[in-house]
Amino acid sequence: MSSYWLCLFTGTSWTQFLASEDKEVGFNKGQIKQAQKIKSGDFLIAYLTKVSRFVAVLKVTEEAMVSDTEKWTEGLFPVRVGAKVVHQLPIPSAIPMSMFLGKLTFLKSDQMPVSGVWSAHVRSSPRRWKFEDGLAVAKLITEFIETGENPNLKSEVSRKPLPRRLNNINKLNRVGKLIKRSKRLSLESSEISDVAKVLSRSQVTGYAVNFPIQKTCRPTQVCKDTCYFAVRLNASVPALKLQQRNFDICCDDPEDFARRVIYEYDNAGLNYLRWNGGGDLFPEAIKAIEYIRINRPDVVLWIVSRKAELAAQLQYHVNHFVHLSLDRTLVDQKAQILSMFKHQNVFCSYQVHPHETLTPDVISKVDLIFMHDYGAIPVDFEKAAAKFCPLNGAESITDACGRCRRCFDGSLAP
Repeated sequence: MSSYWLCLFTGTSWTQFLASEDKEVGFNKGQIKQAQKIKSGDFLIAYLTKVSRFVAVLKVTEEAMVSDTEKWTEGLFPVRVGAKVVHQLPIPSAIPMSMFLGKLTFLKSDQMPVSGVWSAHVRSSPRRWKFEDGLAVAKLITEFIETGENPNLKSEVSRKPLPRRLNNINKLNRVGKLIKRSKRLSLESSEISDVAKVLSRSQVTGYAVNFPIQKTCRPTQVCKDTCYFAVRLNASVPALKLQQRNFDICCDDPEDFARRVIYEYDNAGLNYLRWNGGGDLFPEAIKAIEYIRINRPDVVLWIVSRKAELAAQLQYHVNHFVHLSLDRTLVDQKAQILSMFKHQNVFCSYQVHPHETLTPDVISKVDLIFMHDYGAIPVDFEKAAAKFCPLNGAESITDACGRCRRCFDGSLAP
């Protein structure tokens, strides 16, 4: 009878395994005796370590051998076993450990135990698994392949409320204050390391690539007064330094920056990424996005911008969605703005100023509306609620973008 073996991957090593013509799974030199127990015809369970998810089942085609040929960026891993893919899910659809409650011999409880109860079973590789456990993983992976479902998409907004801290609408010119603070910061070149992270995490929008407003934005007065990104944690010193570091890395080497984005996207098990959670496009960012389009067409990008002339330079891609943010200074130029684009993966939102009265004419011209600080939808327009972002008036805004998904699933594009 064939055996099942657990094999550990990061998002990067898994992507490199798939891209290789001569597919091999690598292990550290100290694992050679264990690897030599793996026989042709055995099955390998591919497990993504940083997100604790199962992504595939492989079948062994060649037994263990030792090679010093450099093949992976994360290490030599000289002990190698040949393998082919039998069942595979996309990284964003990899199955979390929590879905195996009651299905694995070490997860018999109805609730997910503390990690120490189960992490010992996925701590090293290769590790022989009980046949019934390996079969259970293979079966569930097959079921998700057949249904096309993504086990990581939330069916509802998190029940954990995120308190709504509304800002005082009289405190305007947020961007001006942020720029003054940004100019007082300095970032030494020594702070830009090869392992510096580039993605930020928001409870509302999920993961994002952020750049400094000071160096990339072209704000209108409405932007200056309403920008959600210019307040609270996004405007903290650590956040501002991260934004500045991203800008410097991307300007210095757009392709290197793109590779860092891809690495973190994979290792976080993401199924979409907001580009410009804060900040805007610039020429090097266009090059980085183009690199991702060519080299990782599966990566879903939600690209937010007010610079239509730059956004229009982005090549069409089925998984890239351009979100143009308009306000009362730009909405009447919508037709002219859209004429710059050669594709239709573009939609326009509208930001309402706190001293502005929304009109039916404006609602008819745009695809999505944001009230100031996600305020409630005006009573007069409740029948047009579909035109408003669900963040408006929501009691809890946690994971709202991951639930809605309209900005990056094609729903808003013509």
